Amino acid sequence: MANPTITWHYWDGDSWVDITTYVLADTCSGSWGMRSNRYTDRLAGPGEMRFTVKNKTGEFDPDSANALTGWKKNTKIIWTVTFDGVSWRRFYGAVNDIQFSDPSTYAHTATVLVTDWMEYAYKRTINQQSIETNRRGDQVVNTIVDAVGQTPLATSYDIGYYEFPAAFDSMTTKTKAATELNKIVLSEGGYFYNRHDKVNGETLVFESASYRNDNRTLSKLPVLAESSGYLLKAGSTTDLILMAGSTTDRIVLNQATDANLNGLATEYKRTHGDNILNKITVTAYPKRTDTSIQVLYSLGDIIKISPGETKTITVRYQNTTTKEYCNAISSLMIQPVATTDYLMNTKKDGTGTDITSYLTVSVTYRTAEAEISMTNASGYTGKVTFLRLRGYGVYQDSSIRAVVEDTASQASYSELELNIEQQYQRDTIAGEVWAEKIITRDASPRTQLDKISFIANNSDTAMQAFLSIDIGDMVKITEPTLNLDNYYFVNGIEFAITGRDLIAYSWILAEADPSLYGGDLSLIAVEFNEMDHSATGGNPAVSGIVTYGNIPELVDLPEQSITAWVNMNTAEVLGNIVCMWVDGAGGLEWSCGIRETAGLWLELIIPHSDGDLRWRSDLDAGVALNNWVCVGISIVWTDIKFYSRGNLRQTYIVLSPVGNRESAEGAHYTLGNIRSTDALSDFEKPFRGMLADVRHYNRVLTDAEFAQVNADGIGGYGVKNGMLFQGPCVLTKDLAYFTDHNISPTDRLIDNIRGHVGKAEIEANYTNDGEIITRILP
Repeated sequence: MANPTITWHYWDGDSWVDITTYVLADTCSGSWGMRSNRYTDRLAGPGEMRFTVKNKTGEFDPDSANALTGWKKNTKIIWTVTFDGVSWRRFYGAVNDIQFSDPSTYAHTATVLVTDWMEYAYKRTINQQSIETNRRGDQVVNTIVDAVGQTPLATSYDIGYYEFPAAFDSMTTKTKAATELNKIVLSEGGYFYNRHDKVNGETLVFESASYRNDNRTLSKLPVLAESSGYLLKAGSTTDLILMAGSTTDRIVLNQATDANLNGLATEYKRTHGDNILNKITVTAYPKRTDTSIQVLYSLGDIIKISPGETKTITVRYQNTTTKEYCNAISSLMIQPVATTDYLMNTKKDGTGTDITSYLTVSVTYRTAEAEISMTNASGYTGKVTFLRLRGYGVYQDSSIRAVVEDTASQASYSELELNIEQQYQRDTIAGEVWAEKIITRDASPRTQLDKISFIANNSDTAMQAFLSIDIGDMVKITEPTLNLDNYYFVNGIEFAITGRDLIAYSWILAEADPSLYGGDLSLIAVEFNEMDHSATGGNPAVSGIVTYGNIPELVDLPEQSITAWVNMNTAEVLGNIVCMWVDGAGGLEWSCGIRETAGLWLELIIPHSDGDLRWRSDLDAGVALNNWVCVGISIVWTDIKFYSRGNLRQTYIVLSPVGNRESAEGAHYTLGNIRSTDALSDFEKPFRGMLADVRHYNRVLTDAEFAQVNADGIGGYGVKNGMLFQGPCVLTKDLAYFTDHNISPTDRLIDNIRGHVGKAEIEANYTNDGEIITRILP
């Protein structure tokens, strides 16, 4: 393969100037992205590139008369690698530091440290930021980046998964931008980094909590121009379209191939057992905001101001009634009013002449402090005897913690804990979802690949991977001798140049979450059996349930679709497939039943304040007991459509609604029954038979898509767009355990999209003597 062309340029104020001839061989190296694959390492560090240049006559000494034009600290630098006729900006940044080596001989050199945009985030204080309310992660990130004051060349922000009640409400006077960014990524469960893209060399990326899921596919590597196809004339398989005015130049297609790095690495760094985590503590931080105007600062000692003088003080907020220190919603603070909020007299005891009218007070309100400027326009030395600030305070209540643990793992390997701080979360719901994912995966030891190294010049594929793969890309690493065949996300990149053009590089890798796409999750069926507990004083018609807890993204969707594969074993009785129910109201309840001689019917109940809405389908006579069938429903709150076997069914309203539709805020997402905090509605409508491949979408599927889900069969990949939930699944390595297994509350059934963990619940005082059994699908 041909070697690449490597160049360095700096911006002299007017144009990019090539300094490649000054750069000494074997001196350039660098890194960017996250420094590890730890679960809490989600904010990129400052990207760095170092190289040494010849400085014989002071060309790179800004204080030298011979310095290059415009060369100094903060000068922009680009490092470009050109390969196969295409140029890639692999590093863009600014000069951070220059160190000189000045021996007695002529060989003077300068070592240049260049840092990327993330350096600004770690150094810039954003103490003038105001509290913002009801903001998603991408919106908060955008505000932080703007506050840094260094506009990036490009940004790519995924829409935040959570809406935070308040942002910047825990700032101090010394808060750095990186501190707030880290609060966001840990509260979100996402990532923030600088992607060194091909065109700009700088794209700031925010990943939401749902970004790395089963809908992601492998990143692509460019195919060499000589191996790519050419644009053909319409209707021809041989005739090429030529460039205008040419008889030979052809139009090359920009073809690409999957980023599957098969046996190309020079080194694999692996560990075994270092992954174990069996106790996860998540901490959330409830805040309290004043509902009425409060005095948040009151003057202590008097302030003397000479005639014509302006005096400025900076103060912290404290509720003068409760004596609690707090932050403030700056946009709602009140500019002080004379005599109401401040007084100035000629004597310090408040007597003498009242000269308040000569005092001008203005306040700059910030989240953590206020800057008060006072100007005395009188001819007297004024004594400010009374001064207060009024507005709305934000207070930190006691933090709340939740612990998710695996006691069996602790007994075997000792207690191995991870703490997750979620400053922007007001409760632990989001953190518990994350913790369950971690425990499910890492309660047992395994061998994991942490880092992989390549020589780019060893092959065209290795070179294209170095150029086109960056932070956040998903790759597949295959090495048969090490039994490696897994999917990973690139968390960090390190590189070094040997000689003039030999590039060695490494990727710090984070394993992709277990998924059906990756093969480390497998769909299973869950069989719900009606059990007779009348002998113990219980309900004879009861079964357990699989509950995934509260899944906020599925609550009160304006439009949605659900599909499932069902296999019913009892005739005539409706049983719940999917239910979202809270406090005896809210959400939806989707059921199906089979009449033994007439076929299958579907029903949807939508709770309303004074009377529920109930829709039902006509009968599908082609469906019998003990057979798998695909059922579906699309819901726009005024338009319900039912499907079975991929076909649209006729629908009709059984009961018209009365009152307002109830919200499902806080609802349990359940399979196979009803589960509510209202005990009267628990476990009262069990599904009788098996459920598999339940999918929930945030959009209305078309008739053709419902037909495709049916045609694809259980686990088909045909319709993925908008899918927010798919389950139940288990780790593929645990299939033997879950074969015909009476499920217990400690077993974990995993959602394929975001890794939500479902657990069995049995009605109080009952044991699982067969209510819920996991079955392996053929």
